[in-house]
Amino acid sequence: MRDTIRDTWANPAFSQLVKVVNKLVSVVFLVGSGNVNYSVRSELTTADDVLQVDVPESYPNLVYKILAAYLWIYENYPEKFVLKMDSDTVILMDKIEPLLVNSTTKNMQCYAIIKAKPERCASNRWYVPESVYPAPYFPDYCSGPAYLMTPVALDAILHIAPKEQV
Repeated sequence: MRDTIRDTWANPAFSQLVKVVNKLVSVVFLVGSGNVNYSVRSELTTADDVLQVDVPESYPNLVYKILAAYLWIYENYPEKFVLKMDSDTVILMDKIEPLLVNSTTKNMQCYAIIKAKPERCASNRWYVPESVYPAPYFPDYCSGPAYLMTPVALDAILHIAPKEQV
């Protein structure tokens, strides 16, 4: 999947934003730790666009993996916008350029989920027991497959994340 992304929408040949000359956009692929297969281990040594974070690769750890990536971005690219995307999502990079104008607000461009209730049916894939999350509603959140945030929004998320139950 990463090679397909590198060959298509993240390829400088298809986007002015990704061109090495301008380098307005850096594409970074995120992988967790633990049981990574041979091809991923090989890619980590040869590709300069893969970030491995020290969070075991599993669905329940996804929020921690993303927070680790956010911290890395904050430390390495503090003035940059963040576009978080699922690997099965395609974007026309040059179309987002107008959104990259005001980095001083806490803006996020996303599909917001508001007042969502935790799934309480134990047989459901998204089951969340009350012992894990007792509140009747989740905090409002951005749903995938993609969202764009300003550096100020990233800073705000990183400052509140340790205080919240994730």
